[in-house]
Parts: sequence; C-alpha cells; structure tokens
Amino acid sequence: MALKQKPSWFEVFYTYALIVIACIAVLFPIYWIFTTSLRPFDILATPKLELWPEGATLSNYINIFKDQNFYTAFINSIKISVVATLLGVILATLAAYAFSRFEFPGKGPFYYYYIISQMFPSVVGLIPLFVIFLRIGLLSEEPFLGIPKVHWALIIIYGAGGLAFSVWNMKGFFDAIPKELDEAAMIDGAGSFTIFWRIILPLATPGIAITALFIFMGAWLEFVTAMTFLSNPKLYTLPLWINLSITNPFGIPWAKFAAASLVIAVPVTLLFLFLQRYLLSGLLRGAIK
Repeated sequence: MALKQKPSWFEVFYTYALIVIACIAVLFPIYWIFTTSLRPFDILATPKLELWPEGATLSNYINIFKDQNFYTAFINSIKISVVATLLGVILATLAAYAFSRFEFPGKGPFYYYYIISQMFPSVVGLIPLFVIFLRIGLLSEEPFLGIPKVHWALIIIYGAGGLAFSVWNMKGFFDAIPKELDEAAMIDGAGSFTIFWRIILPLATPGIAITALFIFMGAWLEFVTAMTFLSNPKLYTLPLWINLSITNPFGIPWAKFAAASLVIAVPVTLLFLFLQRYLLSGLLRGAIK
C-alpha cells in the first residue's frame, strides 16, 4: 500500500492563500458596511481610504433603536416570516411526499408544472395577485386571527411563492430515503400518516431545515410585493421601514442605512447558524437510523 505523499510547502502555501483571499472577499464588504454605519453623517464622504472611520459613533444604531416604527416593523416582519415559513414548509413537505411516494393521475405533468413555474419571476404575477386579493377582501387592515388581512395576503404569497423550489428540494430528500423503510413499517401495521410523521420526517430533517431557511429569508428580505400591498406605515415590514427611514430631502443617510441593514441581517444570520447545527445533527441522526 503506497503511502500518501506529504504536500510540498508550495501546495500548503497556495491552499492557505486561497482560503485567506476567499475569507477577505467575503468578510471585507461586511466590514466596510459596519465601518460605514459608524460614520457621522457630516463626514460620510471622504477623499481618503480609511479602514476605521474618524469620529466613529454608535449614534446611528441608537437612533434606530429609539425609533418606535422600527419595533412595529420588526414585529410585522417576524409575524409574516414565521407564519409564511410554517405554511410553506407544510405545503412543500406534503406535496413532495406525495410526488415521491404515491402514484396518481397527472403526477408527471403536475411535477413538471412546479419546475417550469420556477422559470418565471414572481413579479409577473404581482398585479393579478393584487386584483384577486382585492376582490376577496384580503387587502383590508381588518384583523383575522390576530393578523391583518393584508398581512395574510403576504403570508400566502411568501409561503406559496417559493413552492416550486421547496417541493423540488424536499422531493430529493424523500427520494433518498429507501422505500423499504415504508414497507417494513406497513408490515408492522403503520398507516401512511404514521410512516410520514414518525419515519420519513425525522430522516428528512436537513431538507426541512433548508426549505424553512429559504422561505424565511425570502419573506424577511422581500421588498417589491410588500411595497405594492402595504400602504399604512404601521403595517410596514423592515425593508419598507428602511425605505421610509432613509427618505431625506437633504440626501440619503448612508450611515443609518448601513446600520439598519446590519440590524436586519442579525435574525437571519442567527437562524442560519442555528439551522446549520440542526442540519448536521439531522444528517448524523439519519445516517445512524
């Protein structure tokens, strides 16, 4: 058995150099946004390159957290994103399980319809959706189950808007689970729902996590649809709040915009870190089972 040759110093140096360059390319824009958020408004424009701003201040972050509209928009975004994620995961999981495990008339055309619909941008259906929701009364501010109806419209759009990718993604995970597990459970007397709930879903945990993250990020950061459907500032989401807060006749406050962007990115980053650990545990658990 041939021993593996030890890499040369050049190969080691080349590998670490690529890693360092990649890290700089990813982290430097974030660092630059952070330093921009620390600049006072009056010295935002400077002819010289500064890695750390002169007169750095946290006033932009303090002003954000003093703004009551920020908390209102934050609650609106959390509410819409969480409910849309739950709706999207439930629909995608059930649909993908049906496509993966059952045979029914029109299975092939329906599945390819999902895939083909991904080719069209969501903006194409924006006006028809607005008209439909207007006619069925989902654009009013009246609460339904504690949530304004217009927010329910956004929840439906966000939850079902990425259904094509979500179904395709979940179906891949379901297809990778051996059908022999289903057959063994059926021999033991388990029904279809029991097999789905107690056997398939635990093994498909990584796919569910990826799908949930995809839907949550889309709902959390979406701007165009929310701008079209929402007119009351009290119902704004965070992207709309940023647009409202940087409206200034004397110029765009880029420092405040940078600070708000970083604040908004924190929940998504925390969710990604949490799901990353959850993905690894789900993969290991699925492999052991």
